[in-house]
Amino acid sequence: MFVTGIFRKGVQGAAVLATVSAVVLGYFLGQLPLSAMLYWHCQRNGCSEEQWEQFRHSMDFAVLGLDIRYALVGVLLVFVIALMFFHAAVRRFHRAEFRVVLTGAERFRWGRFAFGFGLWIVLAGIGELLTYFFTGQSYQWQYDPASFWSVVVIALSLLPMQVLFEEAFVRGYLLQWFSVVSGYAWLGVLLSSMVFAGLHGMNPEVGQFGVWTMMAYYFTVGVFLAVLAVIDDGLEQAIGIHLATNVFGALFVSYEGSALKTPALWKLTNVDIASMYMGFVLLAFVYLVVSGWFFGSQWKWVHLFLPLRRFIRG
Repeated sequence: MFVTGIFRKGVQGAAVLATVSAVVLGYFLGQLPLSAMLYWHCQRNGCSEEQWEQFRHSMDFAVLGLDIRYALVGVLLVFVIALMFFHAAVRRFHRAEFRVVLTGAERFRWGRFAFGFGLWIVLAGIGELLTYFFTGQSYQWQYDPASFWSVVVIALSLLPMQVLFEEAFVRGYLLQWFSVVSGYAWLGVLLSSMVFAGLHGMNPEVGQFGVWTMMAYYFTVGVFLAVLAVIDDGLEQAIGIHLATNVFGALFVSYEGSALKTPALWKLTNVDIASMYMGFVLLAFVYLVVSGWFFGSQWKWVHLFLPLRRFIRG
């Protein structure tokens, strides 16, 4: 059972503390390459106090004159290093295979991952077309071959690591921990989704569109992916959806205030955040209907409400 996963033999407080500490350490050490990059860049080119002030508010590396491709590599390396520390902590402190924070199956189900990625990319494209035709929002074509193809390579090589870390740690490890400690997966879903929203609290979208609006959006995304993970007995579809979202935003449609500021093919120049929120809810509903058509007979909705303590050994 995925929802008990790494804690199926009981919760060891020391192992949890050591694992979370390792992840925090890895996350902060992961910021050293980006910090060194910024230091070197500003030493060489000069960065004024005014530029730093603008950067703190916008988190836009272009304000400092740093090439977005270098900045993207630096940002994503944070998650790569954090993932390495998390993987090592799971093996060292829990004496477990990393697979147990990803799936309840015997092995990672690549078919489900591909299904989630492919279907969500298609739905996101359809949603973007509907937004263009029915809301009057403005799209600006900004294709620059050199920048775009560089970002394609960066995105396809590093974004999977960023997504894998967030999903495995938040909707794998923490969801399982919250669920086992509380005794119910639905509580694990809510608590891990709160953490997911909180971890995105420093994203530039929060300053651009408002704290409560974006926290509600992130929380809703978290609940959708967490529920899907619990009923499907694994993170495969959730990882596919998350990766599709980030790839779509990095390569196809970006917007002012986005956490992933990239030279995507189009830039959305005026964002209606209410439409974006409602659009996500609609896409999530359609996804559950289509996914349920293929996998619904294997879904375990009962796992959301079962008292989990009866499944814990030790």
